[in-house]
Amino acid sequence: MEQSAISLIEQGITRRIGRRNAITNKAIQAAMKERGYDLSFADVCDAIQELRLKRKLFICGDQSGYYMAETTHEREVWLKSLKARIDKQLLVFTTMTAEHGRRARQAQLEL
Repeated sequence: MEQSAISLIEQGITRRIGRRNAITNKAIQAAMKERGYDLSFADVCDAIQELRLKRKLFICGDQSGYYMAETTHEREVWLKSLKARIDKQLLVFTTMTAEHGRRARQAQLEL
């Protein structure tokens, strides 16, 4: 994705202070389209991740949309939610890895 698009998203999102001012992925896509960028849902997610990782912006995201954390409580709630999603994904990974191993062993026995 072009850095100019990421910079525009940064300019917009940094004005969204607090959960009450959240903006949805769809609204970001629409705003970017008005500026000549045709971004997908995944493109916006990738841009948000880049802003978090490379620019260290504390961008929260939930069912309301994306926003800059205004309070310690907002940061803590988002971090707790992030950890829960990571834990769930790790459980899926562990389960599927074990299932893959089981099926591979079963296939060897069938030979």
